[in-house]
Amino acid sequence: MPRTPHRPIACLMRTVAAFAIATGLTACGAKATAPQEPAALANVSESGRTEEAYQEALEQRFEAGVTLVGQETSQTTGTPAQFSELEPQAAAPAKPARKPWTVMVYIVGTNLESESPNGEASIDIDEMAAAGVDFSQANVLYMTGGAKSWKKDIPNDKNVVWDLATGQPVAVSEANSMGDPATLASFVNFADAYYPAEHTALVMWDHGGGPVLGFGEDELAADDGLSLPEMATAMEQTRYHGGTKIDVVGFDACLMGSVEIADVWAPYAKWMVASEESEASGGWDWRYLSVLNGAPEPAAFCEAIVSNFKTFYELQNQQGGLGRIDYTLAALDLSVMPEMRNAIDELAVALKYDVDAGDYSKINAAREGACEFGFLIVQGRVIRHDLFDLADFATRLGSSQPKEAGRVSEVLSRLIRYNTTNIEGANGVSIYFPSNNPSMWTLAQRGMGTPLGDAYRELESSYADRWNQQSDTEWTLINLNPAKAPGEAALSPDGTEYLVPLDEEQLADLSHASYSVLAYDDTSYRRMLCDVRVEPDDDGVLHVPVDPKVVVATSDGLDTPMPLLAQQVTADRYVCPTVRLISDVSDADSYDDVSLVFVAGEDDGLLLTAAPFASQGVTSSRLSANLSDYQAIASLYGHNVKPTRDDDGLLPHTLWDEADDDYRYAWTDIDESLAFGLQPASELGLKVSCQVILTDQNGAQHGTELFELGGQSS
Repeated sequence: MPRTPHRPIACLMRTVAAFAIATGLTACGAKATAPQEPAALANVSESGRTEEAYQEALEQRFEAGVTLVGQETSQTTGTPAQFSELEPQAAAPAKPARKPWTVMVYIVGTNLESESPNGEASIDIDEMAAAGVDFSQANVLYMTGGAKSWKKDIPNDKNVVWDLATGQPVAVSEANSMGDPATLASFVNFADAYYPAEHTALVMWDHGGGPVLGFGEDELAADDGLSLPEMATAMEQTRYHGGTKIDVVGFDACLMGSVEIADVWAPYAKWMVASEESEASGGWDWRYLSVLNGAPEPAAFCEAIVSNFKTFYELQNQQGGLGRIDYTLAALDLSVMPEMRNAIDELAVALKYDVDAGDYSKINAAREGACEFGFLIVQGRVIRHDLFDLADFATRLGSSQPKEAGRVSEVLSRLIRYNTTNIEGANGVSIYFPSNNPSMWTLAQRGMGTPLGDAYRELESSYADRWNQQSDTEWTLINLNPAKAPGEAALSPDGTEYLVPLDEEQLADLSHASYSVLAYDDTSYRRMLCDVRVEPDDDGVLHVPVDPKVVVATSDGLDTPMPLLAQQVTADRYVCPTVRLISDVSDADSYDDVSLVFVAGEDDGLLLTAAPFASQGVTSSRLSANLSDYQAIASLYGHNVKPTRDDDGLLPHTLWDEADDDYRYAWTDIDESLAFGLQPASELGLKVSCQVILTDQNGAQHGTELFELGGQSS
């Protein structure tokens, strides 16, 4: 019998939405009269945080670190000015007995616990208890902290270590920051002293931000987390350094399966288990702990985590519905990391030779094509973590650097011992490389320390230096609008594509090319589909469809498909970043702002993979909405924009002036007839235009004139 989800997930296994059309989207007609609009849409205002505000929040977090904790100038609550040691309680064992295994779970509750309806941490604690662990064979301890409130009977003004066998607290301290290395070290040291074992595992539970942003966000300590250097600092305060290693370190958190994190932990642990992509709401299936009853070797223990993870999500996906849960999880043999460092450095030396010579095309092509992870949605904006699958990256470099890239691939085959995923191109471990988010590079230099070898860091620095140089590209782009400039029209012989030729300078200095689809709305435009990447062919020509496909919703209640504001983040993934879910249509405050994340399916269908809440934090969120908990859904559109020019011509639409301050939206009650997909823009009855944008190596953007769909006049 299929298991039910142990956390609310957003794959719409039972309930999906049907859209009715509100005023302002006249091209989409509902079959029935739309009911009175929900009160939550009566006064729609811009609630989203800007990208600048997001970056400012990151800066504040990095400035804060552990230094803010307990100081009068901080906004922390319940955090002591001085570090408080864990004090053993009466339930701690008086005569510790050595067992085959001790598993330590470091639970930073954060908003995963305090804002989730059922408490994500509380659910997983119950899962641990339901695993049926034979406590004569193993100890399971978990430490709680970092949440404003708990669904279980757990205090929020203290750090507490609990023994799963008895459910009793065995050690307590004041509420130290869970982002303080000393807090993590105190937990490990207490477990070592009172719960000795032949094998030990440490699992970190919370949000994760990958190698740049690190692990954890303590809500009570200015969202303090553990950076990569702080993780090493914590372990240096335990016995697991200088050759003595913990058996397994794991991360039940997003984006922590990177080679940089593996490199930091290699001196302190033998194995690492983590996900290179953001985790679904369910996180790990903690019933894997039953494997402890057989006193497994560390390799078998890691295999059980990965295997149970796959089984859990495959069962969820087999239940059907419109959605699909994406998952990745891998177990790494950290004894291979010294070889991995050397292999990456050898590849970096070869690549840096090209970069120093001004040849970026090879590394650009590999980077742009490689499987990418970590798209953080911050209220309408997609923020990239610039994390790429290392194996996929190396494979794409094979034609230009066959020896060095082949060496990386060979070592990876021994580093990645167990891997499970349903994402094409996800092979088990990611790597950070400067790409689409220059601000992330600034934070990388502060938060990562110096993982991996010097040669790779020098490659990153040389490549990222281009962002600090003023762009000197003055590109003239072809006018593709046959209605306005028929002599410059460039159509394919069959009339289905616009052809955009690039010259040698553009090809040499091109970071990436994309096109965006905009709908004409009275005197301005609203964006429909943004950032659709296109690659130049062997002759340096971009192929842009005359009738591009956009993301739409269809249902029994619609005569015409409804377009959704969307951004393409990879070749097969789309994000609709401005969606409002309404719990009570009569309550103006009864709503949640979320995003919809889709993966391309068959026949231009789109499968919903997640509905993350609009993030107020600084890492990737595991919290996802379940649409069955809501009465209505609204698709919100941001401010309209109007074409804006400078002396060189039409600016890229990302730089256009705003046309007004009003949001437009469509909404409907939630029922069972919705389908998402891609559909030619010509079938929507809207006046649609496209703009091609070239982004150079310095991040400067260059846009074409608008060209109308099928040559229609404006």
